Amino acid sequence: MVIFLPESEGNLVCCKAIGKLTDEDLHNLTVRIERILENHGSFLLYVDLEFFKGWEWQAAWDKNVYGKKYWDQIEKIAFVGNQKWEQMINKIAQNLKNGDKRYFSIAHHSMAIEWINK
Repeated sequence: MVIFLPESEGNLVCCKAIGKLTDEDLHNLTVRIERILENHGSFLLYVDLEFFKGWEWQAAWDKNVYGKKYWDQIEKIAFVGNQKWEQMINKIAQNLKNGDKRYFSIAHHSMAIEWINK
């Protein structure tokens, strides 16, 4: 499930990923991103991964398709979590395309919001 957080405004998408993400979850996220791109041309992404457990098969496929489609329009990504694998996601993301990407522990989630808004 993807929950959109109240900090989302303008071109900032703040969300929390819970459990295994489905194709519908990624569709809802994509719709939100497309609306932002129509108005702003790029976006900021804050993703809370504390309770994230992965993707269902179809969602994993779609993630790759949508991710490639929108990657160049991401200005910044803040990954927030408390697991080593989440830190690894950030390290992998550092090698991909544009945008600034940073990992924050759950204890520093407010710093992540502050950083992404600068």
